Amino acid sequence: MNPINPLENLAKMDYPGRVVLMGVNPEGLIFVGYVITGRSPSSQARKLVLSEINTEEPSIQVVPTAENLLRRNETSLLIYPAINIRGGIVVGNGQQTSSIPTNGLDDAVASLNFGLKNWTYEPDAPNFTPRITGCFAVRIPNRYTTNRVSYYLALSILKQGKGGSKELQIFEVPLLNGSGKLISTYTGENIDPLPSFRGEPLNFEVPWDNVEKAVNAVYEALAPKPRQQDFRVAVAGIYAKEHDFHSFHHFIRNRHDRG
Repeated sequence: MNPINPLENLAKMDYPGRVVLMGVNPEGLIFVGYVITGRSPSSQARKLVLSEINTEEPSIQVVPTAENLLRRNETSLLIYPAINIRGGIVVGNGQQTSSIPTNGLDDAVASLNFGLKNWTYEPDAPNFTPRITGCFAVRIPNRYTTNRVSYYLALSILKQGKGGSKELQIFEVPLLNGSGKLISTYTGENIDPLPSFRGEPLNFEVPWDNVEKAVNAVYEALAPKPRQQDFRVAVAGIYAKEHDFHSFHHFIRNRHDRG
């Protein structure tokens, strides 16, 4: 009997687009992961790097590996901060990651509602790629609330609705050791136009004791099936303690790392 794949739901996808993963490992460490897959040369010409510009608010950025392959009108959609750490943690597939507050609001759901109110889905017809975002937020106690610091996880998808309207869905993620939830921009079908992700976020297990094992497992889960194209671009992940985000451990695996 074959062992159960902790990333079975991800491995079933032929082309997920971008993926956000959030969960907790058996020891209680927060796991945040981000995946880039791409079909076009411009989507493939990217990598993930840890930014050293602002040590107070570290981030993992999407940057080009070959500037000449990026189409000028796509730059704002292809280059962005993927994971931000500032009080809490935000992960997403676009510039919206910089708009999400991670403390001061009631919970992660409120943070995503507030931060995404002025955003819409990406204008990349005919796919109109959804914006997917995850938030690990912190509620600091004040005189009106409990004296206990509270932590919350949530995932969201902002996609095109009927008549071109925007449709925002936000899902609270339970903090359960050894498990997590993931959301992708597309359903996983490699067809045109690409169908947006629908339904509830998908389950995955978080059995790994360190972030390098977690990232490598995610990367291998995305390996192409026989006679299919390899769409993998990069996977990044962090492990962090609830009370000490800035002492996080990270690991990045890039397929194309040229310059």
